Amino acid sequence: MQDLEANYTPDAASSVSADVSNIVNEPQNITNEPQTFNAEPQTINDLPQTFEREPQTFEREPQSINDETKSISDKAKSISHEPLSINDEPLSISAEPQNINAESQSIVSEPQNAKLFPPLPPLPPLPPTPDPTHQTPPTLPSWHSDLYLEFHRGCYTTHADQKRDNRRAETLLYRAELLTSFATLVASVPYPKVQLEAAWKQVLFNQFHDILPGSSVASVFVDANDAWNQVFADAIFLARGALEAIGQCMLLPPPPHPQAQTVMVFNSLTWERSEIVTVVAQQQPMQSQQDEELNWQVSDLEGQPINLQSCLSTNVPTTSQPKACLVSFLAENIPAIGYRSFWLYPHNQSVQNVPSVTESFVLENEFLRVTINPETGDLSSVLDKVQQREVLNGPGNQLQAFKDSGQYWDAWNIDPNYAQFPLPPAELIHISAIPQVMGTLERCVQVDRTIGQSTFRQTYSLQQGAKMLKMQTRVDWQERHTLVKVSFPLNLEADYATYEIPCGVIQRTTKPETEAEKAQWEVPAMHWADLSDGNYGVSLLNDCKYGYDVKPNQLLLTLLRGAEWPDPDADKGQHFFTYALYPHAGDWKAAQSVKHGYELNMPLMAQVIPANGDDRPQTLPPTASLLDLGADNLVLMAFKQSEDSPDEWILRCYECHGEDAQLTFHSDLGLELGERVDLLERSTDLQTTKGQTATVRPWEIASFRVSSQQSAVSQILNPKLKS
Repeated sequence: MQDLEANYTPDAASSVSADVSNIVNEPQNITNEPQTFNAEPQTINDLPQTFEREPQTFEREPQSINDETKSISDKAKSISHEPLSINDEPLSISAEPQNINAESQSIVSEPQNAKLFPPLPPLPPLPPTPDPTHQTPPTLPSWHSDLYLEFHRGCYTTHADQKRDNRRAETLLYRAELLTSFATLVASVPYPKVQLEAAWKQVLFNQFHDILPGSSVASVFVDANDAWNQVFADAIFLARGALEAIGQCMLLPPPPHPQAQTVMVFNSLTWERSEIVTVVAQQQPMQSQQDEELNWQVSDLEGQPINLQSCLSTNVPTTSQPKACLVSFLAENIPAIGYRSFWLYPHNQSVQNVPSVTESFVLENEFLRVTINPETGDLSSVLDKVQQREVLNGPGNQLQAFKDSGQYWDAWNIDPNYAQFPLPPAELIHISAIPQVMGTLERCVQVDRTIGQSTFRQTYSLQQGAKMLKMQTRVDWQERHTLVKVSFPLNLEADYATYEIPCGVIQRTTKPETEAEKAQWEVPAMHWADLSDGNYGVSLLNDCKYGYDVKPNQLLLTLLRGAEWPDPDADKGQHFFTYALYPHAGDWKAAQSVKHGYELNMPLMAQVIPANGDDRPQTLPPTASLLDLGADNLVLMAFKQSEDSPDEWILRCYECHGEDAQLTFHSDLGLELGERVDLLERSTDLQTTKGQTATVRPWEIASFRVSSQQSAVSQILNPKLKS
């Protein structure tokens, strides 16, 4: 006996009866035993109706039933247990005898000899195979844009929680897959293939056409949210366990303090970067209430102190509970797909508050000077200090609300005339500078505003060394049939805007002329959209939003909607998201907007590594690049165990600038680049690799086999530490 589990995801157009729901919710048994089927008489009136019809009158001519017809009718009745009926009126089956003449019989038996079916002519020979080098004639039309659906634009935004969870799940699983692969290579940790596959399949299931677009009925999202949370828990657990196993294989120098702990910072992207990270430090339980509360210090492996941003307690220490602190510091020069180690230890330096912002609400670092309007909470100025250029041409980060109603497909569609129905502007209820502790690595201003019954709390954040201004946003959303966008009027004008799409970019006009162009008043994008005039530009990045609206001198991002059908409470509640303004010289390529978009979505991972309790061989250096592609325009998509062999690995990347890329493979683990494979990991006839290099064509998704020799991996040592 085998249990069959049926999975069903209803969309908005589905209507499921109670009987069908029971079938879906309860496993069904399949056996080889004979089954008995009872067929009761049914009428149309017995069936569930989802619409009403006018009564129908059927008039029939009297039928004469001869012996042959009666025989057929009797046979038909013998097949079923009860006579079929419509509205309890018995059906009769009438068949007139047919006379088949000789010519007709000939047609049936030998159609090729019949006059009506002459013999078919032989097929002409196939045309020669086209020459792949032959150029398409210039007279043929071509389409140089996306196949834009002039409908369902609201699906970029509706149920924003599903968009956020999908983006987060994909990035967490990418990182978990990456780290568990390296943990298998360096620490012999079993590769969690079953867990990863189950998590990826759940993500794919939640990308069903009415879940991710936000157009399902309410009950579907209850199950979807449970699934997202399970994926998050599994991905975080696997990544943390893998990073801990890798960290315990490092050979470290003597610590600068008896209570020093190792902090490992991991970079999951294919280029070196620096970023503020935060770890949790725990002091041992106090022996008495008179014991002094300790502060913390971070240093590099040579013992040189690193400037801290904050040292904030998360609880009140007691004699039984340790003190937990959030310690933030600037982790610099973290290698591509690699890590760097630091020391974290307690010290007795006094803590002093450092005023982070003047009363004029100005944020400033070496690249930008940002001024917030204390009356509205909008940006009144963003000065590019390097280019000595004002970025804005009006209030920036302005929240704009519009009435968005009258659409039959409520969750799917935005009112095409929404701009004609603006709602009152956001009202400022509070603005304050956030004081920083022990450092000035990040300056922040917090702004609280309301739209209707909803509250927007935004933190303007400008970090040391950062070229972008972040707006970290928390919303308590309660509006219905309301559309909210954020606007950035710019001090430049461009005919085209560039948008990131999966594994590429697309340009769309900002000055529509054709009907097709005019229909694109709300368009999709992934991590960013960019408006550049060739000499200067601005990118608007996001961590979970998809709907953009770009004018010749304005960038707008759609934040939230308030649809009521098919889910009457769609988007009600708490929302968390971040977007960032990135002014730059040149175009999006020169500004590396692709990299900045990934960095916003995949922050560095920092973790305190406990002492090695598993007696793992300490063979890794304290700083290493586990994987380096050697090209600025290549982005890693996956590094995973091969589906066919546990001793082989699959590397997948894509070219992101529309230019040839020279992949120059390097790994401190001694990995070797192998043959090209397709997405199903099968060998291909494409150009082969030459040693550790390969050419990747513009916008190409390229996959390779990667081999490893455990003996080579196990012998990797830092020469300085080994000596």
